[in-house]
Amino acid sequence: MDDMQAYFHEQYTVQKLSDQYHDANVIGFIAEADDILAGYEKTSYSEKEQRLYVRQLYILSVYQNLGIGRKLMNSAAERAISLGLDEIWLGVMDKNISALAWYKKMGYEVVDRAPFTMGNTTVDHFIGYVPVGRILSKNT
Repeated sequence: MDDMQAYFHEQYTVQKLSDQYHDANVIGFIAEADDILAGYEKTSYSEKEQRLYVRQLYILSVYQNLGIGRKLMNSAAERAISLGLDEIWLGVMDKNISALAWYKKMGYEVVDRAPFTMGNTTVDHFIGYVPVGRILSKNT
């Protein structure tokens, strides 16, 4: 088993995923298309930082460019509003050019760059936020 497989095998067990969703600050959203799971988003709220984070947002490739990602971000924006927040924070790996461009179209503001380690593999990623108003204004 290579390094990345070992990392995923350790970090994404059914028990660990179940534990995350028993945390009231972690909320997930799923998207279906044609009665098929097309994508999902996991958000987490940090009361200490007063921030809502999008921790994961994945859309199956056959369902990309159909507005599903934007609808999931809209769900996160609505959650942020319910928490009295006006930004959604997230990290984007610097090599994920298409995701970075997509978030920037939405208003993503990069404020930092930091390493992200998975097992023995470290990649750079951008850390920043998207203003909630920019997400919601794209839905009108």
